[in-house]
Amino acid sequence: MEGLIQVPCEKVDLGETSYQAVCRKTREETGLHTVPVYLITDKSFNCDLYTTDIGERIPKWMEPSKNRPWIFYTWAEWEVLANQAELIPSLITFKKDIKRVICKKGKQQEYPIHKITIIEYPT
Repeated sequence: MEGLIQVPCEKVDLGETSYQAVCRKTREETGLHTVPVYLITDKSFNCDLYTTDIGERIPKWMEPSKNRPWIFYTWAEWEVLANQAELIPSLITFKKDIKRVICKKGKQQEYPIHKITIIEYPT
């Protein structure tokens, strides 16, 4: 969705599960091998949301012709972006679910989020 802040996402290839697609697309877009965890399905957009912890690893900018460099936002910044509708709809709709699952207990709002939320669209 052009002009909105996004995460690695793509349609699932024929014969591929959404889990396989999320692993492939994250690797293609960030250069990172990850172990995503299923979060929820957004029925409005027919997509599965996954989260993955990248720890302190730095994602590479693998597809400069398709997207801008990766940026990590704090939860406070994420809230502002969501309230201004600058995130893709699924990230806004499920922001509380995403935060509940990936925000470590006691983690302060000013620290950058080092987990990526990934969306895959089943065929």
